Amino acid sequence: MTIRSATVVAESLGFPEGPLVLGPSRVAFVELYRARISLFAEGMVRTLAVVGGCPNGLALGPDGRIYFTQNSGGGGWYRCPDPKTPGIYALDPLSGSVEQVTTTAGAQALRQPNDLCFGPGGALWFTDPGTDPQPQPGWICRHSEGSTEVVHQLGPVFPNGIGFAAEGRLIWSESRTGTIMAAGDPPSVVCSFAAPGRPDGFAVCADGTVAVATLQSGGLDFATPRGGMMATAQRQIWASGVVATNCAFDGSTLWVTDASAACDEPEHPGGRPWRLETDLVGQKLC
Repeated sequence: MTIRSATVVAESLGFPEGPLVLGPSRVAFVELYRARISLFAEGMVRTLAVVGGCPNGLALGPDGRIYFTQNSGGGGWYRCPDPKTPGIYALDPLSGSVEQVTTTAGAQALRQPNDLCFGPGGALWFTDPGTDPQPQPGWICRHSEGSTEVVHQLGPVFPNGIGFAAEGRLIWSESRTGTIMAAGDPPSVVCSFAAPGRPDGFAVCADGTVAVATLQSGGLDFATPRGGMMATAQRQIWASGVVATNCAFDGSTLWVTDASAACDEPEHPGGRPWRLETDLVGQKLC
């Protein structure tokens, strides 16, 4: 895997996460510390909507709305100044209106939904790792036809990024175990990552390679399947101080959200999105 060029497209953002490609050089992402969904287009960043709480991940729905997780910043050392009920919400990018989709899974309240994606058949899948610093069981949830359920209840492994592999298998990252897992009974390990580096969000290539934002690694890890199993990940570091949180392909362009200084200084954010030109091609999303 080769990164041919790397360009910072904006700076001084409030912990960017969840890049979502909406068109050529049009990428939406959340800013956790600023409680907003932002859009990079025509060479600049503008606000799509201030949604409060602590938005975390984005996915484009079949209805044209932007669905997002709301974790409300209720765990760990960061507490957002405008808390919202944890759940899944949908933003109409034209009107700016926000609708609550779900705040429960079955009879259980959602805790801190993290990342989400639409899968085959149109169901919405998302991770809920629970709260920090007290570890809780992690959940893999599905929302379909107005109903939400916990499909996989895991240990305190912090399920984080979620998506579908090239063959249509549901996969997710576990930040505490340093692995990517595939759905099954039981779930199976498809890739593990060397320290330092805790897997966060990821993007899947057409050839099955998974590009993974690994916190604390300084860059991204790329793992390619070999005979049904993942090979040892290849780490790519293209600049100093990178804290990659997630990534998304647009053809051979890989958009990466980088929290950088924002991880330690929410009052003086230093996050930045990158545009990487690569020799890989992203798979078409469901």
